[in-house]
Amino acid sequence: MPVWLFICILSQFNFSCNTHTGPESSRIAPEDLLHDFAIITRLIESSSPYPFYMTERGGYDSLKASIKEWFKDSLTKEEFFYAVYPLVKSLKNPHYSIAPVMTHTDSLESRYFPFSVFIENDSLFIDENFGNEAGQDLHGKYVSSINGQKTYDILSQLHQGVSYAATEISYINYTLESSFGKQLHTLLGMSGQFNIEIEGHMHTYGGVRINLLKKKDVRSAIYDSIIHANEKQIGYLKIHNLNPNNAKEWDVKLPAFFRKLSLLKVRKLVIDMRDNFGGSSALTRKLMNYIAPDKYSLGDEARYSKDAEIAYEPSPLSTPKNVPDKFAGECILLVNAGTFSSAHMFFCGFKHYKMGVTAGEPGIERFLISGELKEMELERTKCKFYYPTSNFVLPGFSGTIKAPVMPDIVIPRLLHDRINQRDGQLDSIISLVDLKW
Repeated sequence: MPVWLFICILSQFNFSCNTHTGPESSRIAPEDLLHDFAIITRLIESSSPYPFYMTERGGYDSLKASIKEWFKDSLTKEEFFYAVYPLVKSLKNPHYSIAPVMTHTDSLESRYFPFSVFIENDSLFIDENFGNEAGQDLHGKYVSSINGQKTYDILSQLHQGVSYAATEISYINYTLESSFGKQLHTLLGMSGQFNIEIEGHMHTYGGVRINLLKKKDVRSAIYDSIIHANEKQIGYLKIHNLNPNNAKEWDVKLPAFFRKLSLLKVRKLVIDMRDNFGGSSALTRKLMNYIAPDKYSLGDEARYSKDAEIAYEPSPLSTPKNVPDKFAGECILLVNAGTFSSAHMFFCGFKHYKMGVTAGEPGIERFLISGELKEMELERTKCKFYYPTSNFVLPGFSGTIKAPVMPDIVIPRLLHDRINQRDGQLDSIISLVDLKW
């Protein structure tokens, strides 16, 4: 990110280092700001072997030097967060994040944007209504402005001036969708009442409490079914998450599902890893036991190296366990921008060892990824900082870390499918049932 752009971004947050806008007791002295900033930059630069594999070190260093200049006067914790946030975003690695600690009073009093959204390119559409306006079905409606700001400009500000490739912006928008109301509040100060231009007409809506922003996920970790199409039976296994707390569910459902495939003589299987932000790779190994025909790897831990090349020591390959009802048919793995972390590791292993065909969309991650996250509450500013402590080299790595991992068949998620609440990607896969995957 160019330094001039960083200054423009900070100016949008309406604070000045030379103007005391809050009570003296709430302001943090320059030496304390620099103390916490030094902790953040030290953790970024040394907690994992390759922190800059998604960006350029020179740009990071320039931005770091510019940010330090803002700590010559006291700031509030919110102002500290605004100053540091662009540096964390510039890494283009979602495993790094920073957030101000919200007090109990803040959480009770703040009112957030009352809709969930979906984002296509630079356009914003309403997904779900979190408010209490009865009978208003606004799903799929285009939003052109919020509180007088064009949504194009809002999205640009939330991207913090970071330039993303086409394969990266899908993931960035995907994550922004899940936190849009919080980002409007935290970064742009939008809360309370919202004046929203929808399909060319102005509407005013009250904000909602933070507990309404995200519906409780009541889905099980695994969903399975048999799809009937073109007089064929297709097994469908949806992996919603890789939460290690769900290991018992895996131990019950996986054997039962593959037993059913065996009894019904199902020879085609769709494994759906879309919208899976990862968790435990040990769970994906349980699945590998049923589909991997031979030895495989999910990745190797990278080592620190003084050379420019990525250093790692290949570990012994894993041998799938002998399990009843092992699947011997044809598999297709469905992925998208939300296939992340250990789910992305599974994608790379599946693709590299030719366990079947991969389809869908690429995400932001490469053949080198970060992992093993830690959380720290900064002592002086009370912000929470999240950072990875390891890097992993994934199957298929060939020395370059810039290229995205592409599925064999690219099936984009289309706007009209989202508006009409259709799963066009899965429909496309099912339509290929008569083809040899």
